[in-house]
Amino acid sequence: MKPGELVTTTFNVKNSYSFYYLHRKLTPEQRKEKNLKKLMEDTSLETKVAVYRVTDLSDPRHLFKVTKNAQQRMLTGCVVITPKFSVVVVEVSRSSLSAFSNIIY
Repeated sequence: MKPGELVTTTFNVKNSYSFYYLHRKLTPEQRKEKNLKKLMEDTSLETKVAVYRVTDLSDPRHLFKVTKNAQQRMLTGCVVITPKFSVVVVEVSRSSLSAFSNIIY
């Protein structure tokens, strides 16, 4: 093996891998479609209802975060605000449950 041969071989392998992954990379439209398909998965087989008790949701910023996140994840539900605490009821698919829980807590 010649001294420069190993470097050339490694370079060729890295180029072939990068070309392969660039060829498989999704376009922005395909990526959006894939994410939307994951969010809109079939809920007829399994649907979960999550109920969260939040101590204070009177701040408009927190309410906006909860509402906007639910819209982005295609969730349905309601918010009940009382003077002492708030209750958030959400119908979720299994993939959206953990992501929405992180926002609430």
